[in-house]
Amino acid sequence: MRRLARSERSVTPWRNGGGHTSEIAVAAGSSANAGFDWRLSVARIDGDGDFSAYPGVDRLLMPLSAGGLDLLVDGVRQSIPRFEAIPFAGEARVSAVDVTAPSLDLNVMVRREFGTASLGCEAVERTHLVSNRAGEVTAIIALDGALRVNGESLESEDAVLSGEAETIEVEGTGRIAIACVRPVSPDSD
Repeated sequence: MRRLARSERSVTPWRNGGGHTSEIAVAAGSSANAGFDWRLSVARIDGDGDFSAYPGVDRLLMPLSAGGLDLLVDGVRQSIPRFEAIPFAGEARVSAVDVTAPSLDLNVMVRREFGTASLGCEAVERTHLVSNRAGEVTAIIALDGALRVNGESLESEDAVLSGEAETIEVEGTGRIAIACVRPVSPDSD
């Protein structure tokens, strides 16, 4: 397990220039033409605009700001409340709409040929156990409250990442996001 502090992340512009991203963790692409197998990041959206296209990638997005986020996904308007995740294909036409204040969102992207992902929000009351299975990667991201892992405090948007079979104990009171990436088994066709 490794701790990933928000304060140590660099911020980069989106591929289409429409926003900025703070990358939490990334796995480099295992095939020659794949930029990444999976990526976990926090994006800042300052106004209405299009998302970058990621053909062949499945995405999960969770608004972190109080007002949630309104999106147009292939022409269909969707209002996503704070801390709820929405899935969409990387090749979908996605735009943020009616953005009246800067908005943060948590993103998980997984190359379809590599695997699948899940993203959810859970409350922590004293102690919360998060299990990671062998072969999977699990990230726990602090959303709010006063939280600790292995006695170390987690500030908002700090994360811990595990690629081992283990159970992580989160202590305190607050909310966490849990992202899990599961590689596709070579035997599944």
